[in-house]
Amino acid sequence: PEPAPSASPSPAPPRTLAPARALAKLLRGALSAEGRTYGPGEVLPPQTALSVSSAVAEVESPGAVRLVIARRSRVRFEEDAGRPRVQVEQGRVLATSLGPQAYVLATELGLATPRGTSFLLSHLKGETEVGTLSGVVELQVGAAQVSIRAGFEASTRRGALSGPAQPWRGAAQALRWIPRAQRPEAPAARAIVKAFAFERDAAGFAKGTWRADGAFGSRGALAAQPHDEAWTRVVEVEAPQLLRLDPELWVEATLRVDRRTRVALQVWDSTRKENWTHIVTLEPAGWITIQAPLRAFTDPAGRARDHLVEPGDQGTVFSVFAGEGSEAPELLVDEVRFTR
Repeated sequence: PEPAPSASPSPAPPRTLAPARALAKLLRGALSAEGRTYGPGEVLPPQTALSVSSAVAEVESPGAVRLVIARRSRVRFEEDAGRPRVQVEQGRVLATSLGPQAYVLATELGLATPRGTSFLLSHLKGETEVGTLSGVVELQVGAAQVSIRAGFEASTRRGALSGPAQPWRGAAQALRWIPRAQRPEAPAARAIVKAFAFERDAAGFAKGTWRADGAFGSRGALAAQPHDEAWTRVVEVEAPQLLRLDPELWVEATLRVDRRTRVALQVWDSTRKENWTHIVTLEPAGWITIQAPLRAFTDPAGRARDHLVEPGDQGTVFSVFAGEGSEAPELLVDEVRFTR
C-alpha cells in the first residue's frame, strides 16, 4: 500500500512588516509627482521623481541632511546601503549635513559624498558642478575622484571630471537663487599659491619620467623613478625658493597606483632642517587627489610632532614617495598644487 500522505503544515502566521523609515520630509514649499502635490509636513515617497513646483522647497532627511532645492529641479529619495541617497535628475540643491548619519547626493554622472559639510550641487545640461561651503566633499565620477574643500569647486566636462578642484570664485553668484533667509554666506576666497602641471614635460621636477598618461584628460603625468632609501619610488622637485611655508598651506597631488600601497607627500623645511610628511594608503582605483594642510603633517615615520611648521620658513624640496621594503609599485603623479 502507498504511504499515507503527510499532514499539511499549518499556515504560517502573517508577517507584520515594520513601517519603512521616512527618508525625507517636506518642511517648506511644494513638490509634485504623478499628479499629486505634497505640502509642508508630508513624508515624501521613495523611488519617485519629485519636481519642485514652488520658488524653492526645503526637505529634511532626519539626522542626515537638510536640502534647499531650486524651482523646477527634479529629485528622487532612495536608500543606499542603509544611508539616504538623493538622486538629482536635474536642477540645483544646497545640502547641509545635520549629524553623523551618512548620506550621498548623486547625479547620472557620479556621487558626491560629504564629510561634515555644506555644499551646492548643480546638475544642468547633463553636467555636474559641486561647490563646498564648509567641510569636504568627495566627488567621484567613474574611476576618478577629487576632494573639494571649503571655497573650492569641481565640475564635469563631457561626462568626466574636468580636473582638480578650483577656487570657487563665483560662489556668491551661484547662491543667489536661494532666498535670503536660507542663503548661507559665500566661503572665504581661496588662492592657488603654486601649481605644477605636466602637460608637455616634467615642469622642473628632477625626479620622475614624463609619460603621456594624465589625469582628468590632461596630456601627461610623471612616473615615479626607483629610490634607494626608505621608499622605493619617488617623484621630486627641488628649488631654493620653492615655497614659503605656513601651517595653513594645503599640499595637494593627484595620484594613481597599480596596487595597494602607502604613499607619502613630503616637504623639506630648509630653515629648520626637518621633513614634514603626510602618509596615506591608496588603492588601485584610478586617479585620486590627496590633500592636507601642513598643520596636519607629521614626522617621516608618521608620528605627530609637538610643534607646527613656522610661518615663513623656506621649503626647498617637495617629494611624493611610494613603495616600502621590496615593493615596486607604479606611481603616477599629476597636478601638484599648493593652496590657501
